[in-house]
Amino acid sequence: MTGRKVAFSNVEIIELPYTIGSGPTSGAPVTLGWDLIDRSSFNLDFFEHYRPPRRTKPALRLSAQKRRYLLLKNGHSMNEIESCEMEALRLRKERIMSIRTHRKLHALQMKPVASKAA
Repeated sequence: MTGRKVAFSNVEIIELPYTIGSGPTSGAPVTLGWDLIDRSSFNLDFFEHYRPPRRTKPALRLSAQKRRYLLLKNGHSMNEIESCEMEALRLRKERIMSIRTHRKLHALQMKPVASKAA
């Protein structure tokens, strides 16, 4: 497969709202909504020259307080957010119990069975 090339000339950036998600997160789970807020298109070279530096993995994490702020800013009520935080906590506890149960079952399966001497 020699001679094949892929080229890009434009970058399209879409902005979507934050909304309540689901899952065992620390704080209210956050996900992206479907309603388009803004759409921009840039020449690839222009974009690469002016874009901010890439963020590290820790910089991409949202604290519980930041999640709460983003959801409030996007129209969710404090009652809604607190309800989702409680559900996330319930899911985390459920997941921990499931992992513990799985480990116990696995440990039992790995124990050697004592053979009876005849």
